[in-house]
Amino acid sequence: MTPDSPHFSVDEGPGGLVVRERRRIANVVISLPFLAVAAYLWYGVWLLLSSHARAGTLGTPSGYLPMVLLLVVFGGVFAWPADALTRLRTVRVRRIDGHVEETVSHFGLPVTRVHALPAFTTVRMRSHLPRRSSRARQPARAQVTLVVDLDRAAGRPVQVAFEYAPDRIRALAAAVSRVTGLPVVDALQAGEHES
Repeated sequence: MTPDSPHFSVDEGPGGLVVRERRRIANVVISLPFLAVAAYLWYGVWLLLSSHARAGTLGTPSGYLPMVLLLVVFGGVFAWPADALTRLRTVRVRRIDGHVEETVSHFGLPVTRVHALPAFTTVRMRSHLPRRSSRARQPARAQVTLVVDLDRAAGRPVQVAFEYAPDRIRALAAAVSRVTGLPVVDALQAGEHES
């Protein structure tokens, strides 16, 4: 049985398992103003460089280089939240050749890492509690994020997916365990929260 979730989709077949994060339209809409500001700032870099090229002053960068660097950095500052809001993760467990393929799309450009399946030791369910500000007057109501990871003996774990409902995350962990043959470590029952 594959879990049904608004946050991820699971395709299980004879060759393995594919877990894809679902695109959330609200995140895309929220990221548009950030992208617009970043694009405007980077357009300013192009305008600045083209005006210096027309004037023939590209050979003296001391006049325009600080402004170019400032616009590029501020454009990056506005592009980073847009990337964080629209980033999509896909994890493929390929049983045939014994690999786990982790693909993260940044603005539609995929970055793929391939890991050997025998390097992983467990399928771990954990909960993540967001950090609270020390200056907050009232305690914040934080929603606990539940995560399924593929843990390994050395190195960082590979995050498969996140969810807010414990029954869905347990069903996903069982599906990943069934395909990989790894035992499930349930850190949700122990009440361990990572921040």
